[in-house]
Amino acid sequence: MTTFGDYGSLRGTVDALVAEAARALYEQGGSDTDQAREYARAAGEGMRAYFEPWFDLPDPQRFRDVSGSLRSSLERLNVGLETETTNDTVDDDKAPDRVSGDQRLRAVTSNASVFATFNGEAVLAFRDYFINVFPVSAQFCVALDCRSALEVMAGIWEEAQRNVAGIAEEALALTKTLPGGSGSASASLDVLGVVASIAGLYPPLSVASSLTGIGIDVLGQVSSAPEQVSVTVTDLYHVSEFIVDSLSTLSSQVATGEAAVADQLAGYVSAMAADPARFCLEPPRRFYSEDRPDRLVPRYDRQDAREMKAQPAAMVRYSHDMEDGAAVLERARSLIQEAAATSTYDAWYRQGVGMAPTAGMYDLEACLSALADLIGQTSTNTRHAAAHLRKVAGLFVATDEAVRGAMDELRRHERSIERQLAGPPTETSQQHPPHMGRPGLVPW
Repeated sequence: MTTFGDYGSLRGTVDALVAEAARALYEQGGSDTDQAREYARAAGEGMRAYFEPWFDLPDPQRFRDVSGSLRSSLERLNVGLETETTNDTVDDDKAPDRVSGDQRLRAVTSNASVFATFNGEAVLAFRDYFINVFPVSAQFCVALDCRSALEVMAGIWEEAQRNVAGIAEEALALTKTLPGGSGSASASLDVLGVVASIAGLYPPLSVASSLTGIGIDVLGQVSSAPEQVSVTVTDLYHVSEFIVDSLSTLSSQVATGEAAVADQLAGYVSAMAADPARFCLEPPRRFYSEDRPDRLVPRYDRQDAREMKAQPAAMVRYSHDMEDGAAVLERARSLIQEAAATSTYDAWYRQGVGMAPTAGMYDLEACLSALADLIGQTSTNTRHAAAHLRKVAGLFVATDEAVRGAMDELRRHERSIERQLAGPPTETSQQHPPHMGRPGLVPW
């Protein structure tokens, strides 16, 4: 069966279906009057109404454009060509300068523009209560997760587009076989064969995939039906019934898939809440300088994480972030589960024959693992980078001499500005680091 790869082709197929249905009904009526023609036209337009809710599916390429941008950012972060994005709003004029990284990553952590085209309450909850409030220090993990989600959404809408187009073409072919249609005079429609052909339109739902674990065996669900079930297609009613049943089946199956994806997200969030240090990156390499213990300066260090944690002053705020992050993640898990159990789709999707289509479900963690492997491969051409990619999210430790040289230059520049603005350090400032205990001020 031919399927279509763009929205224009789907609309064209539906237009042809409408015209063919009107012609078949008019020929069957045998009355050459304006009233008969108008009735046939209206009945044909009724076919269009079945597909109208499915015309405005999101464009998968929009997701992939943003995904490509994030991939570029991830690669640059991994090899040390970009610094991390840190808070750039501070309450103290004497606080150290903030180093801002790639603006596309900042957009991921600060607003919902990337997710504006996402649909479904579960995804919205995931965005609002997880992505938007994730600790900034874990932006690498956030970007990786965002890119995975974007790839999943692109696949979902791409598959849904093919599914609906295939059903439209099948309906058109059946309509042409009606008496008065442009095809043969009559045809026999085998119910099991039709269901099997529909299931073939979306293999990810027809085969219980070991990759996702959420495959839906459509063929298995009809295997208990009588083997010899057939109906003669003699009028538009049977074609309409085929369309409604096909789209309704697709809607109900993908609703189950949507809930499974929400469960995957909830499980992923729960894992992060249980072990935040595994997913939220180690704190950036910013420590007290030896000559100015009251100031935090950017310094990339190759110490092991255990040695880093032995410096309590640099870990105070980080510990708070981890506690806050765990609470946020736990809240996200409950919200996602609640959303998945109550309302899967926005109200606009509740038109026509059922809920909006999604298909081709993929496991989020599998995407994350594959992307981690991809990013690990990009690091092989960069000196020392592979040795510092320790976890799925990775530790963006700068290993390039040029980057460390630039950071040293930044430190010298910072000290120069501090001397000009603040003068020599006072005993009070040395005893009481300015960042300690001040809400909203991250020491790195």
